[in-house]
Amino acid sequence: MNYRRLGKSGLKVSALSLGGWTTFGDSVADHRLARDILVKAYDNGINFFDIANVYARGEAEKLMGSVLRLFPRHTLVISSKAFWPMSDDVNDRGLSRKHLFESVHASLRRIGTDYLDLFFCHRWDAETPLEETVRALDALVHQGKILYWGTSEWTGAQIQAALDRNLDRVTFVGPYAHRDVGRLMAHIDWVVVPSIWWENAPMVIQEAFMHGRPVICSDIGGMAEAVTHGVDGLHFRVGDPWHLADVIRSATGTPGLWQQLRAGIQPVRQVETTSERLCASYLRLLGQSRRQPVGAVP
Repeated sequence: MNYRRLGKSGLKVSALSLGGWTTFGDSVADHRLARDILVKAYDNGINFFDIANVYARGEAEKLMGSVLRLFPRHTLVISSKAFWPMSDDVNDRGLSRKHLFESVHASLRRIGTDYLDLFFCHRWDAETPLEETVRALDALVHQGKILYWGTSEWTGAQIQAALDRNLDRVTFVGPYAHRDVGRLMAHIDWVVVPSIWWENAPMVIQEAFMHGRPVICSDIGGMAEAVTHGVDGLHFRVGDPWHLADVIRSATGTPGLWQQLRAGIQPVRQVETTSERLCASYLRLLGQSRRQPVGAVP
């Protein structure tokens, strides 16, 4: 069996895949026969098994999933899709955030897996804003529910529309090691700190400043003290997600603003410098207390 990369990703899929349309759960409903077919495919090197929630109204996912559980999960590439109505309910269809979230979780239950390697938008949805669909899929990726997503029977113009929207401007990066900060910062322009906890300042803000990245943070407490609005970053009203969205839109859409704020970032004090200044302050206070008469109020 030959294996090919999935687009530009590192994922490799078998040149041949086995799908479940009009077969599993429909014309092939016998578990033993389904097992024989899937095992034969697997033994001959097929690792890509393609399903959709609408195939036999979920029965294809159930039947194929009951057999795929026999194989080590890391050896499989399982895909599913959503768009077509799954019931008469008005929201049980399309590519809305609600339907995508519910469809993915329902597919996971039917297949019996914790994640889907690949998830397709089965058709174009003219009734749902494109940005809503892409944001929902991105959230599912970052939740670990799907690893990759793609489209089925979208036109070239529709795919290009998604690319033209620049929906990749905001990137969420999960837990990281300190040694990885420089590499991660090299691929972003802005650091957004939605938290109001002061502890984020040394952990995130100082790292951002050290690598020349302006910070967007809330306008109260330690965050506002660490970041000067209009100088080395931007503030948004605490507890106001709409204002945060407006600030991000302004940050990414105002020519020259990033360069201006980056130039306003002051050099970050190193640990040694901070330690020396702290020790000097203690020594100064200690000297003052020794000279102060007992019982006197400074």
